[in-house]
Parts: sequence; structure tokens; C-alpha cells
Amino acid sequence: ANDHLKTDGSGNLAWVAPAGGKIGQVLQVYKTDAYTLSTASTWTAITDLSLTITPSAATSKVLVMANIFHSSDASGGSLMFRFVRTSTAIGIADAVGTPRLQTSFGSYIGDHSTTAEVATDMSGNTFLDSPSTTSATTYTIEGYIAGSTQYVNRSIRDTDLAGYDPRSCSSFTLMEVLV
Repeated sequence: ANDHLKTDGSGNLAWVAPAGGKIGQVLQVYKTDAYTLSTASTWTAITDLSLTITPSAATSKVLVMANIFHSSDASGGSLMFRFVRTSTAIGIADAVGTPRLQTSFGSYIGDHSTTAEVATDMSGNTFLDSPSTTSATTYTIEGYIAGSTQYVNRSIRDTDLAGYDPRSCSSFTLMEVLV
């Protein structure tokens, strides 16, 4: 049951078990409210984008996935995010110099103070983590702003004056992959 027929490329066939892991558990938080980041040059945990998972085996992996809707004020700026397991940043880029940050994902929204443009973006990433534990482990998304005030789940104007001033949602999902 559940085996499949596989060839070695030379015409030889054998029954084998499916490769890869199975999903053990899935946790998700769906952030529907707006959030403002106004403290520059500081990693800040995004309220309600945190989950705690208890892997069923030390060999389990955790698939970490996020999609965040965000915008900046009229003078623009960068909003970067990183995945954090307990207090350790994970799924981040290599260090290449100062003051460049090691982030998991994010974007730069340029200066739009002279236009009527509503600058919004959706950023996200996926990372397969190996926590090597069966203890409860907390994963968090932290944000970092370079420049001016940045927003999560809302446009910069956040008014009812136009249909293109959206409110949106962000998600954070953890999946235990049994290995």
C-alpha cells in the first residue's frame, strides 16, 4: 500500500515507498488588523505574527511561510522582515557588510510624496528549518524599518475616499514535516 513503481533508468523496475516527508501538523495565524512600525533601526516583533509549535520528533523539520501586506508613508523607505526561532534569526541572507542587514524578505518603497500614488506591496518567503528539538518552539516575524514610518495591512492614507486605499491581511504558517 502507498508504494509506487520506480525505474532506475535502465528499464529495471522496483516497488518503493514514497520519498519525502509527511505533514505532521499545521499552524497558522491570520493577521487582519493594521500595525504601524515607527521606530527605525530596531528589529521589532510584529504583533500577532508569532506561533509556537512542538515538533513530534527531533528529526522533524518546520516549514516556515509568511506573506505580509505593507506600505510606507509618503517619504518612502524600506521595510524588511526576518524569521526568528526563539531568539535566533533564521532563513536570512549572508552577511556582506555594514550597514546592510541580513533579512528573510522585504522591500523598498520609494518616495511618492509628489504623486497621488498609494504605494503598497506584498512580501513573503518560505524557509525549511531544522530545530532539532521536541520542545515547544516559538517562531516570530520581526520587522525593521529604514527611513520613515511603515505599515502592515493598510495603505499609507488609510481612508475611505478611494477604492484603491486597501486594507489587507497577512499570514504566518508553520508546517511540521516528518522526516
